[in-house]
Amino acid sequence: MKVLALKPGHDGSVAYVEDGKLVFSYEAEKDSFERHSDLTAQVMFSALTACPDVPDLVAIGGWHKTLPGLASAVAAGYHGLDPSPIERGRLLGHDVLLHSSSHERSHIFGGVAMSGLDPENELAVLVYEGVLGAFYYWRGPTEPLERFAALDQPGARYSAMFALADPSFPDHGRFPPSVYAGKLMALIGFADEQEPTQDSRNVVDSLLDIRSLYPFAKARYRKSALHNVGVEDAELCRAARLLSTRLFERFLDVAVRSLPPGLPLVVVGGCGLNCDWNTLWRRCGHFSSVFVPPCADDSGSAIGSAVDAAVAAGEPCRLEWNVSSGAPFVFDAGPERTGWRSGTFDAVGCDDVVGAVAPSRDAPDVSMMGSRPAPETGGG
Repeated sequence: MKVLALKPGHDGSVAYVEDGKLVFSYEAEKDSFERHSDLTAQVMFSALTACPDVPDLVAIGGWHKTLPGLASAVAAGYHGLDPSPIERGRLLGHDVLLHSSSHERSHIFGGVAMSGLDPENELAVLVYEGVLGAFYYWRGPTEPLERFAALDQPGARYSAMFALADPSFPDHGRFPPSVYAGKLMALIGFADEQEPTQDSRNVVDSLLDIRSLYPFAKARYRKSALHNVGVEDAELCRAARLLSTRLFERFLDVAVRSLPPGLPLVVVGGCGLNCDWNTLWRRCGHFSSVFVPPCADDSGSAIGSAVDAAVAAGEPCRLEWNVSSGAPFVFDAGPERTGWRSGTFDAVGCDDVVGAVAPSRDAPDVSMMGSRPAPETGGG
């Protein structure tokens, strides 16, 4: 069966799966386009050009409208564990089947299919990202999924702390950008051995207790020393470490209380790109193994929608894949020279290169087939 799957919204992507093999997955942010880009006409046309044949089944990942928000559904919507029915439709004059996965299911099915684990066995799945934050008990691809809520919006809580310290982020009416989450995670590595202040502890408690951070009411923290302190502040790094520790402890507590020990763990969602957390999952002793796909974030959602659609059509929940399934990287120009230094990379290291590194114009043009690193199995 040939499946063409589309991921709307940010981290837009298109995937094509044929008889359980990933033929390609094209991401809209590739080729130095804006990070977290929505699916574009250019990527869609490139994907249609690369399709070896008209698909038998078209899968659309569930999403939400900008207004009124997460409660409004695009296709199967953002939340939901129930499978969707197969429908009939037309594409380019051909009869095709149509299917939609909720965004939640696309993460789960993508991670399980890419893991190489036997999908007919029991598994634990963790989905944590900007919105979703829960464990799932997987008993088979056609069996009901059981959800164990841990904490909604874990990624947004990282982003909110970074926004709190960032003077450029306004006090009212803005959503914390998703790119802030990774920035705060990076700052944890700069934390010293000092304990965070009581003020920082109060901020962490508050950020963990808030029901929603969309939008983030930054003004309520004006009396905190972290408010607009700057993103290179030492105390911010300590507070970030505390927030990360507390978040992990909360998720681990839910896992231990809700899931039997010894299950393999599949980790998906944008927070699955946090190598420190993945190392902790491997070392916690509750799971027999840990698998994290290279496209754990929303860029892998199209792949998950394709797998879910194939399962709905009676196909196995398996996927043959590799990291060279993306489009060749187009190196058309380096960044603006202001504020950058460029240098060639050598095997010894790049300690002599200061600041951000841009490719030299004299360097060979290397075709980067895979847009992401090799799959991680829980290590740092």
